[in-house]
Amino acid sequence: EACRRNVSFTEIVIIAKFFGEHLKDYGLEYIQLDDGYEKLPIPSDSKGTLSEGWLEINERFPEGHPGVIAKVRENGLQPAIWTNANVTNKEFAEKNSQNFIKDHDGKLMLGEWIDYLLNCSDETLIKHVYPYYKSLKDLGYTYFKTDAIRHLIMDGLHEAVRQGLISNDEARDRFRRFMEYARKGIGDQSYFLASWGVLSEAIGVVDACRIAMDANPTWAGIRMQLVESARWFHSQRILFLNDPDHICARTNIEWLKSVTSLIALSGSLFMLSDPLVEYTEERLTIIKKNLPPLTTMTGETGPMDITYPAFTWTMDMAGIYPTMDDDHPLSTLWCFHIDTPDRRWAVLGRFATVPLRSSEIKMTALGLDPESEYLAFDFWAQKSLGKVSRNMRCQPLELGRCQVLALVPVKNEPQFLASSRHVSMDVISVEKIQWLENKLTLEITGVPDTTEIYWFHTPDDFKLKSVKSSQSNTEWSQEGEIIKVDIDFKAKVVDLVLEFILDPSLMRI
Repeated sequence: EACRRNVSFTEIVIIAKFFGEHLKDYGLEYIQLDDGYEKLPIPSDSKGTLSEGWLEINERFPEGHPGVIAKVRENGLQPAIWTNANVTNKEFAEKNSQNFIKDHDGKLMLGEWIDYLLNCSDETLIKHVYPYYKSLKDLGYTYFKTDAIRHLIMDGLHEAVRQGLISNDEARDRFRRFMEYARKGIGDQSYFLASWGVLSEAIGVVDACRIAMDANPTWAGIRMQLVESARWFHSQRILFLNDPDHICARTNIEWLKSVTSLIALSGSLFMLSDPLVEYTEERLTIIKKNLPPLTTMTGETGPMDITYPAFTWTMDMAGIYPTMDDDHPLSTLWCFHIDTPDRRWAVLGRFATVPLRSSEIKMTALGLDPESEYLAFDFWAQKSLGKVSRNMRCQPLELGRCQVLALVPVKNEPQFLASSRHVSMDVISVEKIQWLENKLTLEITGVPDTTEIYWFHTPDDFKLKSVKSSQSNTEWSQEGEIIKVDIDFKAKVVDLVLEFILDPSLMRI
């Protein structure tokens, strides 16, 4: 997507350097070499094997696969690669017809979205598939995206079932063997992404599966990612990691906040693919605040609307009904519960896949105790919304916008509330918290030479005496019960100490 099919070694060098400098320290791990490096047709030599076709790289990569891998690693990132189940060389398919699906007349079958179709027999997979996964892994790639497998099974193996050539069980087993031979080739330590379609045959073999159609920067494309993330959240880290396809950072800035926030909070695969010129400072800042994504596992997904078919995301699939704003239609209301050894809080996400009017949300709908009191903090507005209990009134949201709120149980002592570093507010940078002898001590990890804001809540009967950190410069201010501390990171790990005085004259009885 970033380079289309014009990807080259020169582009990889530039891209790896850019992301190594800007996003590696925030959690970006891989650079994926995508469609465009291979020498066409696949395989280019009709007398060779399919695996040799994937190992042969085109003239835009004079350094070959080893050069790509070396440049990616040089910038502190890991090399990833795209491959495809498609075979496009007709002469090769004819010479190796025993390895391809043929119709009743013995003619090679062609798929609608795929060309010549491997029959996925053990003989075929051992000769033509396992070797190129194993060889690419041995070269040094540690992440593998396999594309067009949906079409291999739908246009190929299932079509063979429809024509009476094989049984349903045979189609299932052959497809799964394709995935298993690929996994055997790359080993258990490599990352394996299946693309695309929610394929039950891949469960237990792949690490991630793409759940949505091809991404694009239009509202229809962004909305598709939001809606399909909701539809398939029940599978998240239960069947595999959900991949809503790459984020188009070049989209409308408010839509970018929405899609990155949901992907980060839901723990989905976080992939970027834009021309580098699109990564303005504003867009990079939004991306940084959502990296890395959480390790979220689905719990209760709530009522699921299954009355509309897949991918009707260009329509108002939720309909209009009297209580839609309070009930929140599918994909618009999320609540993530976060527990660490030191604290527990919830993050509420509202995503306007349809325009949302002012609404009231019950704490019970979020899995929270209606009798308890919570501190609410708006991440993107970077402000405290005060205390809430039982029901919370929420502002209207225009189409495409989002609101992300922290809901932190109120304590009778000073406590950490939220930070500007991460949309989770903040399970990423706050490593340890301790309240002891009127001192609130935090261990925080950050990116050196950056500044982040940390907010705290203090009851009226505590007065802030000092803010200290030996590894950073800090400035603080207080407005009412909210303390704001700016941390200028001089090291990766800093200790922050807020010391308070307990004022007996203000103590509640």
